[in-house]
Amino acid sequence: MPAFKLFISHSCLHDQTDAQGRPAGQNGDLLRQVCAEFRATYGNRIEILVDIEGLLPASDWRAHLDSWLGDCDAAIILFSKRALEASDWVKFEASVLRWRAVRDTAFQLVPVILPGETTPEDLEENFWRVIDISRRQCLRDASTAAEIVAGIKATVLGELDDGDHATCFGKRLLAVRTLLAECADSTRAQHGDALQAAWQATTARPPPSWPIDKVARYSLGLARRLLDSPTESIRAFIHLAQNMHPPPARLPELFKYVRPMWVSAEAAEQLQDTRGGDPLLLLNGDLVNYSDDALGTSCFTLERYIERAQLKRSTKVVLAAGPDSEDVRNALRQDVDPRWHTLPAPTVERRIDRRLRESPEPVIALIPFDSPDQLDARRLDALRALRNSLCPPLICIFAPGGAMPEAVPVGIQPILPELDPDFEYDRYLDECDAVRALDAI
Repeated sequence: MPAFKLFISHSCLHDQTDAQGRPAGQNGDLLRQVCAEFRATYGNRIEILVDIEGLLPASDWRAHLDSWLGDCDAAIILFSKRALEASDWVKFEASVLRWRAVRDTAFQLVPVILPGETTPEDLEENFWRVIDISRRQCLRDASTAAEIVAGIKATVLGELDDGDHATCFGKRLLAVRTLLAECADSTRAQHGDALQAAWQATTARPPPSWPIDKVARYSLGLARRLLDSPTESIRAFIHLAQNMHPPPARLPELFKYVRPMWVSAEAAEQLQDTRGGDPLLLLNGDLVNYSDDALGTSCFTLERYIERAQLKRSTKVVLAAGPDSEDVRNALRQDVDPRWHTLPAPTVERRIDRRLRESPEPVIALIPFDSPDQLDARRLDALRALRNSLCPPLICIFAPGGAMPEAVPVGIQPILPELDPDFEYDRYLDECDAVRALDAI
């Protein structure tokens, strides 16, 4: 995973410089300390973009600056008195960064108020009031490098503590963007032109303005186009495949990232959260356990929810015959060894159950039921006991078919928002169209 790119806007230039010609004085020292603190905390997981040490003599500094402003994942502005009142460059950088934050809600821009030099109220005056920079949540009362880094960590960089800065959507966006760039590279010598042509063929929207590099700009724009609409993502993929002519072998890989985007992010988050909580869920829809060989799916809707949540690829789905714990136990055993019921019992049951207890891989039991009355407290307690004793990674998902029941039994968490069966069926037909289009390429 690429390093997280953090841009630091500042104006720490003073009349005095150190022996290497770098800014000296209190603010220059603070800036270098902030950079060192970020690197000490995050190592190679973060790349600091700052002109105090990032640009070499005779380098094309304006091209570097434009690239940094367009490519950074987040930015902070160190508001010293000089930055606020006397630096045209900070004003320029703030304008560009504020524009990026307006265009992209995922982009983080944090003004840092340096105590004793500026106040939040200063951002309500003159130029700063015009660009409305005060709408961004300010970091205040942070006067040391450690305090500044701690504040930015809390607002921007928390996920870097897990060794990976990308959100689920960010990971998917990066993967699609990378795939598109690779596909275009094998399509034309000038692969930026291939991406630009694909953009023009698939949308009437104005072309993206950032990043500066053409390949990066259009691969990012097309990736967002493929991922940002629940109803249009698959259609956009079909148009892209037909107009960009990428290598056919890469198309199925790309399609796997696109096809679950009709599932809401809220619903996907609920499925992710079950890994640490009570794993009894309810998912409505007509196609939750629908099998289609042409699409390579045995549980159409459930599998798309799993893909949207980006659960581990090793996640298994077993289909139980009913809501009793024995139905689920038998489905789990059947998944381990389809012949288990023909072998001597209880020896084979003991061996299979031991294997289930030792497996760390997540398992989803899809449980159909006819009436909410079947899901009484006794059955639910038995399923929880089965999970605790036999298969700790087990997640139980109840499937009523069709609409969400008016009353969901106590102890079961419905996956929301409720799935409209008509919307679900339209997305199924979209996927069928995409598979036929892929076969024709």
